[in-house]
Amino acid sequence: MQFRVVQMRRRGVAVPKDQLRSAEPLTIDVLIEASFYEDLGRYSRVARCFTSNPGHEPLPRLFDAEINSMAPLGMVITGTEIVDGVAYAQSWWCRVE
Repeated sequence: MQFRVVQMRRRGVAVPKDQLRSAEPLTIDVLIEASFYEDLGRYSRVARCFTSNPGHEPLPRLFDAEINSMAPLGMVITGTEIVDGVAYAQSWWCRVE
């Protein structure tokens, strides 16, 4: 399903609310699925995003993803992203396109 997505953290640190409201969202499709991940050595519920460009993911995947809150026009997905081999807390603010 397509959403307008804004990352709510930068390397694990929360982005101030005024910056979140003015941030330019990415318009992307979001998929949440459970799969076995070799890097983790276990199953994980993963949120990932994709565009019409095959093989390109505009945001790092969120491992152990959960829908933190949901409303009629959007939701917040939380999880852990891995950037340059380091795991960080991350949340995506997803609004209906």
